[in-house]
Amino acid sequence: MRQISITLMMILTAGACVGVDEPATAEHESAISQLIGEKFDPLNVGNIDGQNGWVGNCTVTDRVTSDRNASDKYMKCVGGNNATKNIGLHGAGSYTLLVDLGPNNNVVDATHGKFSLEGPQGRVFQIAVGCNNIRVAFQMNGPIATLASFPCGSLSGPPAYRVVCNWSTSGTVLSCGAAPKPLDPTSFVNLPLPSGLRPFDSVAASTFALPGATVYDNIYVWQN
Repeated sequence: MRQISITLMMILTAGACVGVDEPATAEHESAISQLIGEKFDPLNVGNIDGQNGWVGNCTVTDRVTSDRNASDKYMKCVGGNNATKNIGLHGAGSYTLLVDLGPNNNVVDATHGKFSLEGPQGRVFQIAVGCNNIRVAFQMNGPIATLASFPCGSLSGPPAYRVVCNWSTSGTVLSCGAAPKPLDPTSFVNLPLPSGLRPFDSVAASTFALPGATVYDNIYVWQN
């Protein structure tokens, strides 16, 4: 299968193409379609609402990295904030999700924020992040698997972890792995599900009304 070389492509939407660095994981995927590729560098610092299709009150935050003299932006969601982006309805097929996320180092609650795929039939699955672990959960209240564990307050800078998930619409196994950035996951947890995975049409980030923030950087979804 041919490999995607365009780093930001919106299929079935009117989003414009913007060149960004492709995550290394893409080199190992047999992706033939990229539904969403989001890195926040091109966006303006401040409220993300209305920027590149996002709706909500999370913020685009600027930081200067130590390894280059350039701005590196990410999305930061603090207590009670959220952001959603519609990406068009996607049903039958096999998919891969990559998201870089983690809590900032002053998060003290076990579960602080969530990243999820949503659809017309409800939530497909969610990735929960807190001060001591990252978990994947089926729909709203289904089976849960821990992907990474760490001591509270141990993370030095956002985002901290890369999570990759693979699934097929209507399939009953969700396979996910996590690794500290910039590494790609090398081991995966297969989460058996009581019912099939739903189609999806949006990605969403949300937080609880708790101290600290959840942060997001690369967000990619491929149809394999």
